[in-house]
Amino acid sequence: MPETADDQEDNVEADEDPAVKTLRDAFPDLDVDIIKAILATHDGNVELSFEALLAMSDPDYQTTPGANDDLLAKSQQEKDDELLARQLAQEYDQQLRQQDQQRHQDSGPAFNFQEELPVIKERVIEAGAGKWVRKIKAMMYLWLHQGS
Repeated sequence: MPETADDQEDNVEADEDPAVKTLRDAFPDLDVDIIKAILATHDGNVELSFEALLAMSDPDYQTTPGANDDLLAKSQQEKDDELLARQLAQEYDQQLRQQDQQRHQDSGPAFNFQEELPVIKERVIEAGAGKWVRKIKAMMYLWLHQGS
């Protein structure tokens, strides 16, 4: 069964951005591409886009004094807050990296087995040789004193 115009419109609505749908419902006579362009111009802000579309579609429309200023100020404040949050996150990450580096430096150099192996070998040999020397001396002492 072929799709009707209403079926195609329903499919478009299902895939549509909620902001575009809201504005399209408010301004059904305007082309969707115009609505999308105005919405993009206002960084996705539905209120500012609504004001602009209303001004475009109704020549008698008068904006309330300060309404756009308040919306613009709110939008700018959100952008400023987002920028500040990103800066604070970067500073926090940088502090964590510096603390991590400081912790690694404070812990001293890491144990290097290749460098320490000869020293360990020498100590084991000395400890083992000393033990054998003591045993031989003890046996000689016993042998000498038993024979007397």
